[in-house]
Amino acid sequence: VAERVILVIEEWNKKHPSMPWLVSFSAEEVRRQSAASTQRFEE
Repeated sequence: VAERVILVIEEWNKKHPSMPWLVSFSAEEVRRQSAASTQRFEE
């Protein structure tokens, strides 16, 4: 899910660079949080 969200945001920003969805966006941070969430879910 996280990879899809990252892809959508990156594609949107390529087409609409003057209209960012988010003030700050870090794909690596989204991946880190997604991995942590998955680990908590599996425990």
